[in-house]
Amino acid sequence: MPKLFIVDDETTFHEVVKPFFEMKGLTVSTAISGEEALPQIEKEKPEVILLDMHLKGDLDGIGILRQIREKSPGSCVIMLTALENNLKSEALSLGAYKFLTKPITIKTLNEVISEVLANKAK
Repeated sequence: MPKLFIVDDETTFHEVVKPFFEMKGLTVSTAISGEEALPQIEKEKPEVILLDMHLKGDLDGIGILRQIREKSPGSCVIMLTALENNLKSEALSLGAYKFLTKPITIKTLNEVISEVLANKAK
């Protein structure tokens, strides 16, 4: 079963996204901070990671992305942000697959994650 990991400090985002993708057959794990997420990501090696840019704690999305590239280089990271900012090019240069702006529909998330999983299956 493909694995999806959600790193977002908005628990309502988890409550909507997690059950939807579990019904689609994915194993879904969640974390609210980079400090919580990184050990789990290293252990689980998820195919897809939804990573919010702005998290509470010492690590922001870019810092977490850098560590994911080291600890789980095969994971496809989709960056999420509620704020337009100039970090998009940096995130993409560090290997993020996509950079999406919130609010985002479950339909769009499903399309992007399905695309990632289809590419990984090739």
